[in-house]
Amino acid sequence: PIIIASSIKTVGPKGEIPEDYPANVYVPGFFYVPPTPEENVDPALRSFLTDHRNDHRVIYLGFGSMPLGNPVHFATMALEVCNTMLCRAVIVAGWSKMLMEDAVCRELLANAINEKTIFLCSAVPHDYLFPRVDVIVHHCGVGTMAAALRAGKPQIPCPVMLDQPHNARIVTRLGCAFESIPFLQLSTANLSRALERIFCDDFGIFACAQRVKEEIEEECGDAMGEAYELIEDYVKLWRVGQSQSRSEGKEGALPTTTVSETRRLSESANPLAT
Repeated sequence: PIIIASSIKTVGPKGEIPEDYPANVYVPGFFYVPPTPEENVDPALRSFLTDHRNDHRVIYLGFGSMPLGNPVHFATMALEVCNTMLCRAVIVAGWSKMLMEDAVCRELLANAINEKTIFLCSAVPHDYLFPRVDVIVHHCGVGTMAAALRAGKPQIPCPVMLDQPHNARIVTRLGCAFESIPFLQLSTANLSRALERIFCDDFGIFACAQRVKEEIEEECGDAMGEAYELIEDYVKLWRVGQSQSRSEGKEGALPTTTVSETRRLSESANPLAT
């Protein structure tokens, strides 16, 4: 079988499996890791997320493995956005270590970090952080997109390359974002405008993101278990085919039965289906 570990909402232009996909293609849903125990999360981050929670919204700024290019410009923009929108930010540097290692960046962000306007770290579990922020600003890699959809929070996709522009269009089509901002066009002005629309809850975007979250959880709750069963069934089918081939003198031939028939075979009186 061909197993695509993704939500049906992200497959094809209509959010459904295209008719020209082979019959052995399965889309069980996103594969999510088990929840991160709270005690495994940096206490400083836990404190940042709870302090002044009723006074200021918190946004996530992170771009995974994407290089920032100009970390000083990014740090300056983050400060300006927080000051303009009266919000706080968790900035996850990811693979772009320059944001944490560059002396100018550290100096720029020092006061904001001390005043708990900005929390800067190299990595953080998305499953813990995303449900605890108000807006997720990210590069829209498929893994980050999946975590953001499950968190049920509005997003601002800032795609860089590869599948990210496509993923950004999906997030927008689902109603979890108003629009995407290509990363190279990201600025204090356009990011602030996008945040303002979300903070004002235009078109009920918070409720829409929550609705998508519920649909994702229902669809993907046992996606990994379903994929496991498909693989297990295929192995059983392969064994049946090998047994048939040997009896017919066709050692090594592939089974002709489709994977979709495997459960029927496994329930029959077949000694190899145990």
